[in-house]
Amino acid sequence: MRHAGLRAVGAAVALAVVASCAPDRPAMDDWAVRFARVVDALPAEQDMVQDPSRTVCNETLGFLRSNRADLTPTPDLSVDDAVETWINIAESTFFECPPSSGEIDGFAEAYRELDRLEAEIDAALGTDIG
Repeated sequence: MRHAGLRAVGAAVALAVVASCAPDRPAMDDWAVRFARVVDALPAEQDMVQDPSRTVCNETLGFLRSNRADLTPTPDLSVDDAVETWINIAESTFFECPPSSGEIDGFAEAYRELDRLEAEIDAALGTDIG
């Protein structure tokens, strides 16, 4: 009987440790506003495809990097990977200006992939961000 009490205490301690390590997830509405603000700050695709500007790329990259922390953690574990991928593609797109290394070649392809990820995030969260 004594061991059962120790097991219960051990289980409670383990649960407390796991809970303390889990990120506090923001409210869906708050996070969606922050994500929409970041998405809306990207330059228009047609502007970047027709006349990519290094200045615009640098400003956009700076904005993305300074707002990265506002997007993680996400409101739901199910979109963590998609949001992380969206951020990484957006940052590399404007760092390379235009993207040409890796799997994405050019602004048109980068914007298509960002749009695809936004749709995936919207569907998973039941929102209409993008």
